[in-house]
Amino acid sequence: MKLPEEQNALSATPAIRKGAVSFGHEVVVALAVAALGYAAAFISSIVTARALGASGKGILTLFLTTIAGLSGISGLGLGQGQIYHASKAPAKLRFFMPHATVLSLLLGGGSAALYLLAGGRLGQSSVTELLGRPYFLAVLVSVPVWLFVTFQRQYLLTVG
Repeated sequence: MKLPEEQNALSATPAIRKGAVSFGHEVVVALAVAALGYAAAFISSIVTARALGASGKGILTLFLTTIAGLSGISGLGLGQGQIYHASKAPAKLRFFMPHATVLSLLLGGGSAALYLLAGGRLGQSSVTELLGRPYFLAVLVSVPVWLFVTFQRQYLLTVG
């Protein structure tokens, strides 16, 4: 005769197995989506290189790398700090997006301007010279926008 603890443990086993299968399925789907993303990035890099040529592809890569790097650095981890404090006091969460807007404009725009203007003084040639004036303005606009999108993603992960 089985003890009640053994019966409960044995009856829970199918649910655990079902949870493991569900988790395994989610992992496979996540890996498949990641592989699809890598394949799309690979194909788009080939198409971009063919369409723009070597120098055009290099300028585009420099532009995208500049935006990604500055957006990551310019946030200074403030989004994570806001998320931490909002989790301690959820009433403060309503201030997250207004703060994110101001921080994106000040930190994102300021760090992009500082990098682009001071970059020529630090190396052989500046990013501004390599990219040209239209890209200079595009970086000044894109970094605050990308930083704001990062803050927004953090907010949505917290809320929902």
